[in-house]
Parts: sequence; structure tokens; C-alpha cells
Amino acid sequence: MGKLTTIKDHGEWQMYEPERPHLIMMFSVIYAKRKKDGKDWYEYVREGNFEEDTVKLTCKYQQVNAEGHKEWIVMVAARDVTKLFPGEMMVLELEHNSKDPQEFFVRKVYDPNTEEFSKEKMA
Repeated sequence: MGKLTTIKDHGEWQMYEPERPHLIMMFSVIYAKRKKDGKDWYEYVREGNFEEDTVKLTCKYQQVNAEGHKEWIVMVAARDVTKLFPGEMMVLELEHNSKDPQEFFVRKVYDPNTEEFSKEKMA
């Protein structure tokens, strides 16, 4: 498929337990923070770090064959950032005119070195 457009990399995220969770959300919320700086996902979204009409993606680094080879696989693609949860994933953002980003991107391989997506989807 090749390179589509400029891709904004919002980093890799990991799940964590905050020292002092909000009392109302104490038992019903899972948390993620960015690996490079510890930024909380919910704060990051609230701060307006995403454009409104772009496609946001989560990609998971996972094994793709019996030999143990790993690739970044698109797991979720949506225009609404609140549809994402990046626990143990990378978050990307790009402009794309697909009517259904989930159908277009899900299960494709993303190469962060070339910023390209595979043409075919993983099985």
C-alpha cells in the first residue's frame, strides 16, 4: 500500500495502576501511560492532542508466524479518539478519506521505519 500521508506518532503506551486513582473510577477504569514520558492517556486525550477528523490507530507489536517474527499490527482504527485504548500499543494519527477506517486498516502491518502499511491484512 505504501506511504499514505504524514503520520503523527503519539508513542508507545503501557498499562499501569496510578498511585491515587479517582475515587469514582477506582474500580471500573484501566489506565495507560506513554512509555517515553509517563503521560497519562486520559490527560493526553483531554489536552486536545488529536485533530478532530483524522484517523487514529492503535497498533500492537505481536508475533505473526511460527518462527516468532513480530510486526506492528493495526488493531483499531477510528476517527473518534475515545474509541481507542492504547494499553501495550502504539498510537498513530493520519489523514485518510476512508469511509470506514476500521475496515480499511484493521489487521494491516505497519512499519514505523518506513511509515508504510502493508497492502494485505494479516490472517
